[in-house]
This record gives sequence, C-alpha cells and structure tokens, in this order.
Amino acid sequence: MKLISRNKIKLALLAIVVFRVVILFNLDAHTYWTFDEPWNTDTAKQVLVEKQFRRTKDSFTPISIANVYVGQKLMEMNPSLDKLTSYRVTGIFLNQASVPFSYLFAVGLGAAPPVALLFSAFLGFEPNLLGHTLLASNVDGYIYTWFLLLALAAMAWYRKPKYSTLTGFGLVLGLAQGVKLTSAYAVIFCLLWFLYVVRKQSFKDILRQLSIFLFASWFGLCLFYDFNRLFTPFGEIHFVSQPFQHLGAMLARVPSILPVDYLQGLDMCLQTDTNPRPVYIRDTFLLHGVWYYFLYVLLLKTPLPMLVPALWGWARAAKQKLLRAPHGFVIIFIIGFMIYFSFFFNAQIGMRYLFPIYGFMMAGLLWFPWKKITVVGATIWMAFSFWYNWPNFIGYFNEIVSVKHH
Repeated sequence: MKLISRNKIKLALLAIVVFRVVILFNLDAHTYWTFDEPWNTDTAKQVLVEKQFRRTKDSFTPISIANVYVGQKLMEMNPSLDKLTSYRVTGIFLNQASVPFSYLFAVGLGAAPPVALLFSAFLGFEPNLLGHTLLASNVDGYIYTWFLLLALAAMAWYRKPKYSTLTGFGLVLGLAQGVKLTSAYAVIFCLLWFLYVVRKQSFKDILRQLSIFLFASWFGLCLFYDFNRLFTPFGEIHFVSQPFQHLGAMLARVPSILPVDYLQGLDMCLQTDTNPRPVYIRDTFLLHGVWYYFLYVLLLKTPLPMLVPALWGWARAAKQKLLRAPHGFVIIFIIGFMIYFSFFFNAQIGMRYLFPIYGFMMAGLLWFPWKKITVVGATIWMAFSFWYNWPNFIGYFNEIVSVKHH
C-alpha cells in the first residue's frame, strides 16, 4: 500500500470520528430501549445520590455513573432533550477516542500508516461496537477504548523503560478498574507481561520497578473511586459471594487498602458471573452454557471482511515469525481472557464481554497482505453488511447467519 502523508492521516481519522458521531446520533434509539436500559439508568441515578457504586442487582463503576450525571445536567440545561439522547451524549463523544487510539495501537505493533488507518476505519465502523456505544448505562464501549490505551501505555514503557512511562502504565491499569470490573483480570496479565519484560534484570531493579508499578495502579484505582472508605476493616464490609465472605472472616480486623465500593463490586460480579445462567445457542436454551460460546459468537457476529483477514494475518505472522515482545502483551490478554470467558464465566449473553480484547484479536488485520483489490473488496463488503443490518447493530450478525435466522 502507498504511503500517506501525516496530514492526510489526521484528516482521515477526523473524518472517521465525525462520520461515527453522525451515524450514532441517527441510529434508531428505540431499537436499544431494552428491558435493562430503563432500570439501569434509574438505578444509576440512585447510586449517584447515595455515592455508592454497588447495588443489590448489579455493579456500577464511576464511568457509568458519569454517563448518568452528564445526562442529568444536560436535561436540566435543556428540558426538551429526551432521556435517551441526554444519557448517551457522554458515551457517544468519549468513545470517539477509540479511533486515534486504534491507529496508534496498530502503529505500535509495527503496522505501516496506511494499514493502521485501514485498521482504525474497520474497527471504527464495526457494527457491534457502534451498537453498544449507544447503550446509556453500558461501559463496554469504554473498556474497548481503555484497553487500547492500556496497550499503548505498556508499549510506551517497553520502548522507553523509564520510571515516568512505567508510572503511566500503572496509572492506566489502575484507572481501568473504574471503567469495568472485568479489568481486575487485566492486573494479572499485566503483571505476567511485566515480569517477562524485566526477567533479565537484577532482583533489586525488578523489585523497585514493581513497587512503582503497583503503587501507580493502586493510586489510579483509588483516584477513580474517590478514595472511598479506604482502610475499612474487612470484617465491616458486607459481602455476598462465598470467597469474599471467607476473606472477610479471615481478615476481619485487617484494614482494606482498596476502596470498599470496588471490593463490593468485585464481590457482586463474582456472585453473579459464577452462577449458572441459561444460554441461548443454536436454537436451544442450555442451563449451563458451553465452553465454545464466545468462539461461536465471534464466528457469527464479527464482520467477515474483518474476521477472515484477521485469522489469515495471525497465521501469517506466526508462520513468518513476525511476532515480537509488544505482540506478547496482546497475545497474553487474548489467551488469558478467552480461557476465563470460556471455562470460568457463566454470563454467556452476548459479544460485549469480548470488547476488552476485541481490538487485540483483530490485530491480525495488520499482517494480512493487503492489496488495492482486497482493500476495495473488503470495504464494499463491510459497507453492504453495515447497510443490511441498519439500524439494529446490537442484533448484528454476519452473512454466515441466514436471513431467516436474522
């Protein structure tokens, strides 16, 4: 592919952002007015009043509360605004950061600017991501964007191993805990990659850097949760899941160094996500789900002009040994999250749970041997699939699914 000037790339990214905003404001809002949406927004308002992020039925992170807060302020300023539009303004605009982040992510993995731009465009107009961006109380669009930022921070530290870049990496990881509670598992995967990168250094250097990284992560987490109820003894925290109840009993007098709301959010997620839920797959309701659910969802819901080149690209990168240390960060996250979601996670109710690693999985697009004809063909196919499923992108399926099953 031909090289593109930096100014043209900036204009192209800006055009993608503007076009995405126009599309999001013109989607049929009532398509997304589901059973959960009114309950989530009303509950989030109550959470905002009580300044507690945990509720009896669900867990709210600070970023989801911010959605509702901004929506309330907009309706106070302009009472003619309807509830749906006002609540979605925050998500629609904040999620546009995913466009430049995806471009920088691709460049960071070694892609040429034209390929990185194509990657950003494809993910920018990915129907599943667009559809979930509209859900007012949903943070899946945010976590997709934030994990791209997390990868950028990790790669920045890898290329320039300074205390400043390491602190930035830790801060982004800590702040991610205030976006979606699934990010708790990212701590494990980031630590694995951290240890891989510093494995040849002295024990003293590793310990010093690990201390800086963990402190920055802790500070970012506490900052997002407003340092809420730090150092509360575990015995005074109400837990509902057995693991956390046992933890509370064992450490009854030990003060917690994490915000209570964060711990209770993790506790609630553990309670709800580990309980068996009925799963609908292949025209059948199953009580306990199946290990291949998310692989099956990817096969049916990922646009084929993205899925096929991505798989081809990953195979080509492995065969030609194109993968380097920064790619290891992406691979650790893909493998780790897929194992967790496939074997230990019971909320098999859609594609949105894969959004944290969706951009990572689509990184295979960067190693596909793109030619002019394949770019044009994939773009036309993507546009057709986009048009065919308009305006209900939550219910998007690719062409493997017949019209009857749509």
